[in-house]
Amino acid sequence: MPENADNSPSDAAVVTVVSAFAPGSSLVEAVRSAIGQSSVVVVDDGSPADGSVDATLDAVEGLGARVVRLPRNSGIGAALNAGIRDALADPDTSYVLTMDQDSTLPAGYVAILVSLADEARTAGIRVGSVAPEFAGGLRSNRSGELSGFVLAREPIQSGLLVPRDVLEKLGLLDEALFIDGVDTEYFLRTTQEGARCLVAPGLATGHQLGGTLAVEVLGRSVPVTVASTFRYYYQQRNLVILLRRWARRRPGWAATAVAKHVRHVAITTLLAPGRRARLAELRAGLVDGLRGKTGRRPEPTR
Repeated sequence: MPENADNSPSDAAVVTVVSAFAPGSSLVEAVRSAIGQSSVVVVDDGSPADGSVDATLDAVEGLGARVVRLPRNSGIGAALNAGIRDALADPDTSYVLTMDQDSTLPAGYVAILVSLADEARTAGIRVGSVAPEFAGGLRSNRSGELSGFVLAREPIQSGLLVPRDVLEKLGLLDEALFIDGVDTEYFLRTTQEGARCLVAPGLATGHQLGGTLAVEVLGRSVPVTVASTFRYYYQQRNLVILLRRWARRRPGWAATAVAKHVRHVAITTLLAPGRRARLAELRAGLVDGLRGKTGRRPEPTR
């Protein structure tokens, strides 16, 4: 992480938007890590009525966050968009930073991203977003350099700083995807317009990237990251949808995306328990993606 980082907010007006669903103590830690660096809006995405959820939301309000409650579970795109609209309603807002409820920001994080964005703009670069180098211990993919600035390849949305003018020009996130691929879609749209996504070298967020299982391979314990079973439906469906939209315009991205997805599915199928349920979700996602279905998956009839 760069030196001389503290918790002082930058001169630019930044609003951090945190999406939450059935939040627990991790949301409190997420807000606590951001509140000294920016204004914070927490959007509860239609969590079930629960005293512990109410207590958590009350706690983050007590820290100084504004809480917006959606009436129904509408997906991460809709939740973040609700917070972004709230942030942009203030004409002084210069940047919006999006964040998951299970992420945390280090001291000085916001100021570092804003400084990098401002420096790049001074150098004549159209800045689409700025991402940390590491999220949850994983390094962001890079796509080269431009005028000494490191370019990101498909950064995740948690911890991502987006300038106001980009949001106003391109519009908000694609709510129809519901969850998974929302950040990829915005990255593709941003870079297609000629804006650049930058990496802040050395900067890291805390972030939970799915669950990790220890599996035995040739007598050795190997960690395998596995998402919740239902997420495989959205991962498969939304990949198909994005391929249908973007494969001809971005063949390099398409080939890489398919290869990564196939590799992950192969590893989890071979090594992780619960493969039958995951494969069923993948099949359903493939069918619905080919049919062009979007939005929240209907609840199964009983």
